[in-house]
Amino acid sequence: MSDTGTLQVYYVKVLEKRDTYEIIERSLPKKQKANNDPSIIEKEEMNKIDAKRFSESCQREVKMKVSRPLKLMKGASIRTRKLARDMLFFWKRVDKEMAEVRKREEREALKREQELREAKRQQQRLNFLLSQTELYSHFMQNKTASQNKEDGQEATLTGSEVEDPEEAEMKMEALKAAQDAVSKQKLITNEFDAECLKLREAPEQDASISGSTDIDLLHPSTMPVGYSVQTPEFS
Repeated sequence: MSDTGTLQVYYVKVLEKRDTYEIIERSLPKKQKANNDPSIIEKEEMNKIDAKRFSESCQREVKMKVSRPLKLMKGASIRTRKLARDMLFFWKRVDKEMAEVRKREEREALKREQELREAKRQQQRLNFLLSQTELYSHFMQNKTASQNKEDGQEATLTGSEVEDPEEAEMKMEALKAAQDAVSKQKLITNEFDAECLKLREAPEQDASISGSTDIDLLHPSTMPVGYSVQTPEFS
């Protein structure tokens, strides 16, 4: 094989052979003289360039195949640390978001509870105001009824006081006549009592009058047939 990597055929000829050595001759076969045609030379140069490019591509591909596992092994720890860091950041962000969501839900629940409490308080206040309004309306109704009744009575009294002068004069005359009649009746009753007292205290009386002490005014049959006391008359 030559230095360029091509196989070459050699002719070997034994010149002398002894027990301890051999003398041989090695020679290349006769080679035809190269043709110095420019097209052939250019073609050979192009083949060499293509062969060199192909060999470089193969060498680069082999190096990539060999170095890829090494790079993967070297970058595995870096990728692992990066992945762990990313996962840590991710879970921290998730925990933060969950905490914010939980706080927001708690605030909303507290707000709803406060709204319900406020609505309940407003309802209780409204019920209280309605009950107070009903009580006040009943009170005012009763008060108005009593006031109307008193006003009616006052109006009646006022109406009775404000009368016609002629009717007032007639009432005054009737009142005066009644007072006179009562006075006269009182005088007559006093005279009758005085006469009865005189008859009871007289020491000497007639037989017809002696039994007058047994007179019972509640039972007229006990009174004597003849008596001088006149019965008062009501005028």
